[in-house]
Amino acid sequence: MSIQGNASMATTGNPPPASSPPAWILLDSQVSISDVPRRNESTAMAARKNGRAMEVSIRPARPPNPSRLHIHCPNLEPGSEIFVQEPRIVSTAGGLVLLRIGVGCPPTTRSFSFSSRSAGIRRELTDYFVYRLAAGGGLPSLTRLPKPPTRFFQNYEVALLPRGDHFTVAALSAARTGGEFELHLFKSEDWTWDTELVVLLREPATVPEHVCELHITSTVITVGGERGTVGWVDLWRGILLCDLLAENRNLRYVPMPRCRKNHKDKRMECCPRPYRDIAVVEGSLKLVDLEIHGDRLPENDPETEGPNFRFDDWTLTTYTKSKSETSDSWPDDWVTDSTVKASEIEIKETVRSVLLRCGRFCKPNNGEAAERKLQNLHTCQPVLGLDDDTGIVYLLTRLKFVHPHAWILAVDMRNKCVQAMVKIATERSKDLLLAYCASTIVHECD
Repeated sequence: MSIQGNASMATTGNPPPASSPPAWILLDSQVSISDVPRRNESTAMAARKNGRAMEVSIRPARPPNPSRLHIHCPNLEPGSEIFVQEPRIVSTAGGLVLLRIGVGCPPTTRSFSFSSRSAGIRRELTDYFVYRLAAGGGLPSLTRLPKPPTRFFQNYEVALLPRGDHFTVAALSAARTGGEFELHLFKSEDWTWDTELVVLLREPATVPEHVCELHITSTVITVGGERGTVGWVDLWRGILLCDLLAENRNLRYVPMPRCRKNHKDKRMECCPRPYRDIAVVEGSLKLVDLEIHGDRLPENDPETEGPNFRFDDWTLTTYTKSKSETSDSWPDDWVTDSTVKASEIEIKETVRSVLLRCGRFCKPNNGEAAERKLQNLHTCQPVLGLDDDTGIVYLLTRLKFVHPHAWILAVDMRNKCVQAMVKIATERSKDLLLAYCASTIVHECD
């Protein structure tokens, strides 16, 4: 599959030749709705519930440039059919992407915005599709799944397990009394949803007493292997692992590293996704933690009209937990790989010149004599690169909180430098997150 660049994005660094496929991509979790077809060799088509067509395509880019899926409905019924919510990537693993897409006719279409739609309408009109890029040059496919059992799955809580020509979709409900969870499974060969109870094993004794009540899934990981292991990750607390292909599908618990004190000792009350990411790289668990040093100021920012923060510095730490050679578990503690502070990161002259051309990124602010360094910028959402030998972490950074201009930085943890950067469009949202996830979908199809 060819790699598409983006001429509007300023990039520095020395990327591999354009002809070589990327090992992975930064995939935007929000799907672009296109009024016109964006067909290429990745385009796949499926029928919606009413029989009308829907097509999905991907235009991959080499990190740190983000990649995006595009959806086009060529025959929307004029005046009645609309997208009742923004299409989202729910999960991705291997050459598969699970999409949530809602197209239909709500009770009132006039003055009906994404933010005002009710949850009931979204559940009724939402469908799940699996988009597949086939290996070996095969044709891509887009398949609509049967409705899940009475649940509207949230982002980040659905696991996807590729199995050759087949796949499994798995969602884990909140805990019941006694440590039981509802596991919802869809197997493509059966083409039906099943629900079963699974129990958290209390061995070893290090499993926290109240893990069931406290666990809040932030993301999912697909470990794979013969047992088809997936994990529901609470990025602050721990991972609930389940072997989907095993006869007895119980849950096992893997604790996360303790987080440092941050946000005035209330860090674990915050959503963890702006500060942590986890990935499976060559059979090992990789974790990155972002710690912000600063404070919120009493008045709102006059430029953004949002909360005003003082950013003094930030610290990135990466960890690894390797699987035991004698068992199918991770018994050892997390090992710290690298730690780097923003104030220690070198900004090479080639990168600095691009930053200056981008506007106020490194220029003095509010009459300050010194230029704004990386440590003085609002930075969040670390994403681990899936190349085991590079030690690169990707970060979303802005001049200020909810500022409209944003960049993705590729930070070389080993050499403590900015390897590359790219300016991105943020017209969709000024929120804390513009969610990107690491995906091997393009690599898997080559």
